[in-house]
Amino acid sequence: MNDLHRTFAASIGHEGVWRTLQNVKLQMDRVRYLSLPDTTPEELLTKQHRAIVKALHARNPDKAEAAVRKHLAELLRSLPLLVQNFPDYFEA
Repeated sequence: MNDLHRTFAASIGHEGVWRTLQNVKLQMDRVRYLSLPDTTPEELLTKQHRAIVKALHARNPDKAEAAVRKHLAELLRSLPLLVQNFPDYFEA
C-alpha cells in the first residue's frame, strides 16, 4: 500500500507530498489498519485506487482529484466508528 501511495505522489510530480505524509504516517497507518477489517471493505478501497490510477493514466486532473477526495472521505466516514471501537488509540 505504501508503494502505491508513494507512486501516486511521484506520478503527479509531488514527491514532497509523500515526504510530508511520512510525518503523519504512523497515525494514518493506525487508522488505515484498524478500518480494514470492519469499516472499510477492501473491495471498496481497491475500486477507489483503480479510479485514481485510471484518472492519472488518462491525465485527467479533475477526475483524479475527485477520485482522491472520494478516497480520503472514506477515512472521515470510518473515523468515528474507529474512535468508538478503539477508544484507547485516540485522544479525546
